[in-house]
Amino acid sequence: KDFRVATWLDDPRCPVDRPIVDALEGLSARLAELGASVDAGARPDGVTLGEAHDIYYRLLTGTMGEGLPSGLYDQLREAAGQAPADDQSYRTLFARGATQSHADWQRSHEQRSVMRAAWARFFQDFDVMLCPVVQTLPFSHRHTPGPDQRTLTVNGVEQPYMDILVWVGLAGAVYLPAATVPIGLTEDGRPLAVQVIGPYLEDRTVLAFAAALERLVDPLPQAPLAPLAAPA
Repeated sequence: KDFRVATWLDDPRCPVDRPIVDALEGLSARLAELGASVDAGARPDGVTLGEAHDIYYRLLTGTMGEGLPSGLYDQLREAAGQAPADDQSYRTLFARGATQSHADWQRSHEQRSVMRAAWARFFQDFDVMLCPVVQTLPFSHRHTPGPDQRTLTVNGVEQPYMDILVWVGLAGAVYLPAATVPIGLTEDGRPLAVQVIGPYLEDRTVLAFAAALERLVDPLPQAPLAPLAAPA
């Protein structure tokens, strides 16, 4: 009853599978019934999911480019230079991010600092933000094509596979603690979860909320495991 809860359960930048949204909305309603303060419309000032992901991905790929072999680095730099300015494919975004200049990285870091300040102001009025972990239900593992060429089907619409980073980047880009808490199963037995985001350095706030939440939901059954093949 003491928790002040904000929810961000769906977004046009990265639409979420309807069964996940339904489960999260049901969870939010239950929290409100139990006395928690729940606000579905509160957002940090000026922070959008699209901008948060853009900054997160640029900073992430900048760190990934640091240890690349020189030959691959040169190939990526050439690809980034040849790509049209309006090319926003993940292959091009990775090439640009992995070979960005230090000045470009600093600009993204400055944008991150602005977002961090917005989140700090936001968490003066809220204790946690509840979000999806990812936008899709569990899916069959695939090795091909490469991640930048794969897609996921969400609500009948194809999404870039790499958008699977969008919701987790919301906290990761700005140093916020987050926990993933199982909240049940779909009708066909696939697990559902919620992402609990808290204020900077308030890991214990997130853990306390997660512990309280676990007491409200039924534990998941043991995951089925395929039997091991007998040794030849």
